[in-house]
Amino acid sequence: VVEVKLDEADLDILSPGSDIQLRVHAFPSIKNYGKVIKLKLSPSLMAVAAVANSSNTLLPEMTGYAKVSCGKVSLASLSMRKVTRFFRLEFWSWF
Repeated sequence: VVEVKLDEADLDILSPGSDIQLRVHAFPSIKNYGKVIKLKLSPSLMAVAAVANSSNTLLPEMTGYAKVSCGKVSLASLSMRKVTRFFRLEFWSWF
C-alpha cells in the first residue's frame, strides 16, 4: 500500500479504482502498477493505492512520482478546465 499526494483541484476527476503507475527515485527504471483504493484529505489530498511490489523495490518512506489514470481527455478540454476554474474561483473572489 502506498500513499500519493495529489492536487486538490483534481478531486472531481479522481476516483477509487483508477489505475496508478509510479516510479521511485531509488529505482527510476522500474515502473510499479496498482489501483487507487481510496482518497483521503488529511490535510492534503492523498490517494491510497494497492501497488504490486514483486521486485521488493518499494520500501517505507520512499519518494518518487506517480500518474493516476483519469480516463482520456482532449488537450482542449484540459486547457478549458484550467480557464473555467480560474473564472469560477479566482475571478469570482474579486467581487
